[in-house]
Amino acid sequence: MKNLLIDLLYFKLRILARLIILRFRPIVIAVTGSAGKTSAKEAIFSVLKDFKRVRRSVGNFNSELGIPLTILGDFKKEDLNLFSREMPPGAHRFRKVVFLLKVLLSGLLCFLKSFWSRENYPQVLVLEYGADKPGDINRLKKIAHPDIGVITSVGKVPVHVEFYSSPEAVMREKSHLISEIPTSGWAIINGDDFWKEELKRRTKAQIRTFGTSENCDIKITHFAHLKENNQIVGITFKLEKEGNWVPLSIKNAFSLSHAYTAACALTVASCFDINLVSAAESLSKNYFPVEGRSVILKGVKNIQIIDESYNSSPLALEIALKSLGLVKEKRRVAILGDMAELGEYSQKAHEKIGEELIPSSVDLLITVGEKAKLFTKKVKAFSFENVSQLEEKILSFLEEGDLVLVKGSRFLRLDKIVEKIKA
Repeated sequence: MKNLLIDLLYFKLRILARLIILRFRPIVIAVTGSAGKTSAKEAIFSVLKDFKRVRRSVGNFNSELGIPLTILGDFKKEDLNLFSREMPPGAHRFRKVVFLLKVLLSGLLCFLKSFWSRENYPQVLVLEYGADKPGDINRLKKIAHPDIGVITSVGKVPVHVEFYSSPEAVMREKSHLISEIPTSGWAIINGDDFWKEELKRRTKAQIRTFGTSENCDIKITHFAHLKENNQIVGITFKLEKEGNWVPLSIKNAFSLSHAYTAACALTVASCFDINLVSAAESLSKNYFPVEGRSVILKGVKNIQIIDESYNSSPLALEIALKSLGLVKEKRRVAILGDMAELGEYSQKAHEKIGEELIPSSVDLLITVGEKAKLFTKKVKAFSFENVSQLEEKILSFLEEGDLVLVKGSRFLRLDKIVEKIKA
């Protein structure tokens, strides 16, 4: 009975969220992709907040619950802990019911107030759309149909492909985000993505692209690491558009992934006719790397940690390792865990990275998990079955001044290794 009550409240939230969208008519920016969704959402918000009343989804709350909550908007970040994946089923059920009832009441009052004034509701909503399984995107579109659809990446072997019939099926799922956007709307696509041409064919919207390729509307060039006193303190790069360019730097960020994030955000800003310089200034002022997504942290022994412990996929790991390979003056240590949810493509994806990227990017490799052992095909490595085993020994492997990349799928909890190394 109690689960039925919570399910009923979820249903009511979705209905009320649709009414709010219909009543206030905000511009809906929907972000999906196999990697970089949360960072892109934060960067887009960082740029637009200086020009519009804008609200974005909190954390990676990108589900049929998270999106209505964002649209209704009356909650604190800590409230979302009630619904985290780590929370045991049924835990804090009474608190969940009370919280959902409060949000419903607040949303209803917001809807009623709209008949007198619409001035306080956001002009723009930046929402993250998760697509873990077939049909997810269409279910979320029924709550809030996007005016601007952003696909950060898909990749040749996308994350969650285990739950689809093929990588192409994942691409088709992502493409549903932009397939019904009218010609007055926008589709923002990664111009370096394996599926970019197919994605373009699947939308009638106006298209803008970002990436390192020559024909991207906003192009990333001159990527490098910012350094002070032999320490990496961030990244620097240029973004070019129609012959004009702006320099950008992001402190405490390490990977090229953050340059993609910035380029994506400025591409969205161009849809609002915000010029390149103004958008770059807002991003520099307001954007900070999200925890666990290629953030530079201080460790013991003057070690620098590249914390990518939140998750891993073939495309994201490839970008991380290529960024690591640019560093020549430090010993490069990679602590890599399994890439999950790849199904029949798992072995080949792990082996390919082990053969093509790790030998030129890593001086010492440590793996966690059974699948991660496949990274070691061409290099010597220390392998551990789980994080608990590695926690006991990790500091004995590390030397003064090492640069340590920590990346693996979320279920491995490699964030515990980050905490162990942190100063």
